[in-house]
Amino acid sequence: MRELKLLGTVPLPFATPTSIAAVTTHGWTNPNDAGGKSMRSLSFTGPHKDTMVDTCFTSEAQMSDVANQQPISAFAEGGGLQHLVARKGYALVASQWEDKVAFVDLAPLLDYFHSMYFGSEASCTETLSQFVWDGMQPGDQVLPQAPADVWPYTFDVAPESARPTVAAVFDVTAPRAVRVGLDKSQAIYGPTSGVDAWKAYAAGDDGVLHVFTPGRLMASWFEVGKGEQATGEPAPLATGQICQHPTALVMHRGLEGDRSSFLDIVPEKVDDQTQEVRGLNDGVIVVCRGERALQHVVAWKDEVEVYEEIRDGRMNDPVAVWYSDRADVRTVADFEGQKLLSYRFGRVKIEDWKEGGCGPQGAEYGPGEDGMGDHEFAGELAIAGFPFQVSVANVN
Repeated sequence: MRELKLLGTVPLPFATPTSIAAVTTHGWTNPNDAGGKSMRSLSFTGPHKDTMVDTCFTSEAQMSDVANQQPISAFAEGGGLQHLVARKGYALVASQWEDKVAFVDLAPLLDYFHSMYFGSEASCTETLSQFVWDGMQPGDQVLPQAPADVWPYTFDVAPESARPTVAAVFDVTAPRAVRVGLDKSQAIYGPTSGVDAWKAYAAGDDGVLHVFTPGRLMASWFEVGKGEQATGEPAPLATGQICQHPTALVMHRGLEGDRSSFLDIVPEKVDDQTQEVRGLNDGVIVVCRGERALQHVVAWKDEVEVYEEIRDGRMNDPVAVWYSDRADVRTVADFEGQKLLSYRFGRVKIEDWKEGGCGPQGAEYGPGEDGMGDHEFAGELAIAGFPFQVSVANVN
């Protein structure tokens, strides 16, 4: 990818947006999502087997590599891979200065893209203009924005119905940070029970955490397939007290591991139905800059509770945090301290899949010297400047 393209703007109900979080429905995360197919195997465009001209594949007769290419019908309505293409989603936008948050519905844009790529061979062929234009540009360099009539089309060229719309607006006192749920259920691939609503979060400067549900704006592909997605509009769910002057929210990866510390809010069973609590939906980590702490929050039904707080004398000025995708390790950006600090929560399991790895296959190690601690300090890294944001990757 050598370029970014501004498609247009979405009018907001306030003039000073200060933070944003966004999410869409399920996509490819690993081969299990697509019947064992790798990301490479999901290609639906490429050189025609005979003419070598870029083509939107509609049959195997056009494909040079049928094992790693798919027809557009596989991703269209009713296709076996339709669940890999986002159709629902939203952005939560906050204005700290105007005391409001707005839900922006992304479904109009996602539906338009879906219709162009997978609606017909003719519409899909239009999207190939991007590759034609890209191929005409000089080699390995950053490109200027493509013209409006080169795919993806700007909002001036695309139909007006493709533009995202504001679905709801709510009052929140000086919202400093927002975050949206990514994954609602452990059993997203099959029947489930006892699962709470999709959630979105806004942290006010007054120390109140507001929890909303996006309603019809969000659903898993399983819910869509079963006709079980929400139909209502975005709405408030609950509020709870957190620290004053929060600076950041991230989804809480490790709620299952921490379950015992919040069973008073989330009972394991209700009416014999096992509760499905997800860290990527039902809880957040709050960065408390003024109090120099991290707060772990669970939100369930109409309750919000801080069930754990982490303080460390080495954490001088925390402003941001992120978690590892492979193990429950959280990295904190210390602004005035000019450093990054890491903490490990939960257990680590050795899965080297080979002899002579970093430990016995299948062995588990908890935090602390005896492996029984709640968390442990994992180290720090000095930074030349003043870190104000942090993000980590699960692989190099």
